Amino acid sequence: MDLSTLVWMMPLAVILDLGMRYPHIPHPVSLAGNMLDALEKYMHPLAARLQGGNTASTLSNGEFRAGMLALLAAVALSAAAVSLLGAVPFLGGWILLFLCYSGLALGHLLRAGRKALAALERGDIEEGRLRVSHLVSRDLRTADTRDIYRALAESLAENFNDAFIAPLFWLSLGGPVGLWAYKTVSTADSMWGYHTPRWEYFGKAAARADDLLAFVPARLSALLLWLTAYGMSGATRSELWPGWRTVRAQARRMESPNAGWPMAVAAWMHGAAMGGATVYHGEVKEKPRLGPLSDASGTVSWDGARIRGLMFHLFVAGLAGTLIALLCLAAALWG
Repeated sequence: MDLSTLVWMMPLAVILDLGMRYPHIPHPVSLAGNMLDALEKYMHPLAARLQGGNTASTLSNGEFRAGMLALLAAVALSAAAVSLLGAVPFLGGWILLFLCYSGLALGHLLRAGRKALAALERGDIEEGRLRVSHLVSRDLRTADTRDIYRALAESLAENFNDAFIAPLFWLSLGGPVGLWAYKTVSTADSMWGYHTPRWEYFGKAAARADDLLAFVPARLSALLLWLTAYGMSGATRSELWPGWRTVRAQARRMESPNAGWPMAVAAWMHGAAMGGATVYHGEVKEKPRLGPLSDASGTVSWDGARIRGLMFHLFVAGLAGTLIALLCLAAALWG
């Protein structure tokens, strides 16, 4: 795709994402998931043939190679599909616009967050629990209201990068092909990137590729969120801000090399902690603490006002990121 087309297509896709609900048709991510599932079923049994021996280490190497080949095939197929769809006579441009729109999900994230928050604030804890559970992988069945608020805040902050800034970044660099290459890797990581016997080595290539592709966008998302919250809140937020050294130190404690960056910034700029005791598959896991820790229980809790502030800052930061990307594209085109 030429830059002149991308200059108008990208902001239009963002407007559609923010202003329009996705229609009741299969989402391209679900189609990518079906493709990944088919590739896994074909490639996983080949691990034994790729291992080159019978030891535990060679078996893990075979699993890794099979997963890497499956991932490369998925990315190649996604890129080819987007390119072919874009070449359809008369409809190619509209199809690419749809693919750009469906690859960005800030609007969906904020709408889901607003519905969950509305349920919590009217006292319908069970509906709030259900809606937040659709955004997170943790087990919320025994979570109290404070933990549900925290889970919502953490999901909003982390997914700001995963759902919007990272796709926007790769859309800016590679057009719709770049966007869907990233989305394919991200989807593969969400399906295969588990520390279980079945997925530990097969999913490692997808997990590492996702970490690599989201490395720069995660830090950009943190910077955008900081600029937005600081610029709109002034001295109040500056008094809370500990400096980037503290944010970096906290973010590095997370298992993911990227998730902690927007989460730590969101926690500090809104004066409430993230992390702590979290239930996954019936087991309590102590996640690293992010943000200020100052009340008697060791944390400052999230509430409705803070969640609304976070969602507003995410919205503005998303617009700012789009504007910056658009200016960079315009400079490359006309500079």
